[in-house]
Amino acid sequence: MSVAARLREAKKLPQRGASLPELLTALMVTGLLLAMVAALFVQTGKIGTASIQNGRAASQAGNIMNAIETPVRVASNVVISGGTSPAVQEAKQDGFTLLALTDVAAGDSVNAATKYQFFVTTAGELKVTVCGVSITSVGISTPSSCNSPRTRVAGSGLTSTAIFTYNDSSGNAIAFSSGAIAAGSLKNIASITVTASVVSGTGQTPVAINTTIPMPNLGLSSTS
Repeated sequence: MSVAARLREAKKLPQRGASLPELLTALMVTGLLLAMVAALFVQTGKIGTASIQNGRAASQAGNIMNAIETPVRVASNVVISGGTSPAVQEAKQDGFTLLALTDVAAGDSVNAATKYQFFVTTAGELKVTVCGVSITSVGISTPSSCNSPRTRVAGSGLTSTAIFTYNDSSGNAIAFSSGAIAAGSLKNIASITVTASVVSGTGQTPVAINTTIPMPNLGLSSTS
């Protein structure tokens, strides 16, 4: 049989399509593949979101420590008539107030200083108020008399307000009395420990902070 004859015979054969079972199988396989691809995209999106949120938490933790560390390290006792006023004016679990001197000499009647007030809000924000104060022979101005106070949010995402502990020269924590360090013990504070967790987003792994900051200007040995 010639080639032309074979082609004519082939054209006469019935054209057979896919059977119903074959179509159903193909649809099931296609659906399964689409579901797998969709799940992969969802999982990738979750991983990407978690990574972004963890990065934000780490950034907030860094901001919090940067805001606290420098003022604590430069805090100074204040020489006043009849004695010395401690650098740390107030020390609580959720905040503290300290002084950093700018240009102070013993015997001056009025000296300039910078006051830092740190406190953690119930919303998990660390706020810091910075202002100038006058030091007189009778002691330190009250917080309400700060000159040109400026308050800012240093960081957010804190899971607890009780993040501060205060240590003596041996590195031992000073006990709180009614939620604060007693006035008579403020002069014994040689370092401040920050222990906190920072999160950004529900269900994310918190970023931990556990750092002790020494206060070298006080002339007390401390654990760094």
